[in-house]
Amino acid sequence: MKHFILYISLFIIQIGNSQEIPTLKELFLKGKVKTVNIQIYAVFESTEKQTKWITTPIFEQEKAMDISVNNKGFITEYTTNDFIKCTTKITYDDKDRPINIKEYKRGDFLRYEYTFVYDDKNKTRQEYIYNGEIKEKRLLSTCTLNKDNQPTYCTYYDDEGKERSTSTYQYDKKGNKIFNRVAYYFQEYEYTSEGFLKRHILTINKKGIEGFELNYTYGNGDFPETFTVKQEEYQISKTYTFKYKLDEQGNWVQKTVYYDGKEVNIIERKITYW
Repeated sequence: MKHFILYISLFIIQIGNSQEIPTLKELFLKGKVKTVNIQIYAVFESTEKQTKWITTPIFEQEKAMDISVNNKGFITEYTTNDFIKCTTKITYDDKDRPINIKEYKRGDFLRYEYTFVYDDKNKTRQEYIYNGEIKEKRLLSTCTLNKDNQPTYCTYYDDEGKERSTSTYQYDKKGNKIFNRVAYYFQEYEYTSEGFLKRHILTINKKGIEGFELNYTYGNGDFPETFTVKQEEYQISKTYTFKYKLDEQGNWVQKTVYYDGKEVNIIERKITYW
């Protein structure tokens, strides 16, 4: 049985031009979260059900990792639980804007460092990247910001300082990103009243690269009950269903994933709170 592996494509889209920080809403988390440990297991059927620890599920963009959150609800550190063991540390200013992001690979090797410089008068931001492997620092992007310090228009530069591409962003009244266009692709998003993702469409206008459409359906609870994915290469959509176990704060701590009536993944989260 062939499944879609979407995490890699989504991750490349997020960081291909500029470093973005995941949010609690993107991870389907709510409340005063302090730390999260995510473990993912694949389920195999034989004479009896067996599970195996893996780093990425077969159906969406979750990944095994450890996450730390400050008391304002912003993620300050996350480490992927895979063989590379990448750790990302984020520092914010007194306006809760990211000013420094460090990415470490396999321990303490600084792979990349992103520095953000804000011009409050002109509502702009410059982003610089330091490459630890070649020990060089350069300008990565310049962005125009809205009143909530979210980028609305960005210009990206190559290693020689020449303009490489531009990007535009649009947001709803709650500050959720609903549209993003970069180079040859654009993305559209829809959300629930809680701010959780409901629909994500990626359209790519480049030969040989496929886009996709993701749709979540919700019942009476806060979290999605089904997840449907369709890639342009395939004619038939694939739908996964979820069952949850919740903690006392209402976050899910175990999600069982079903495809075609059979268990395919179990995702467990250990959550602490402020």
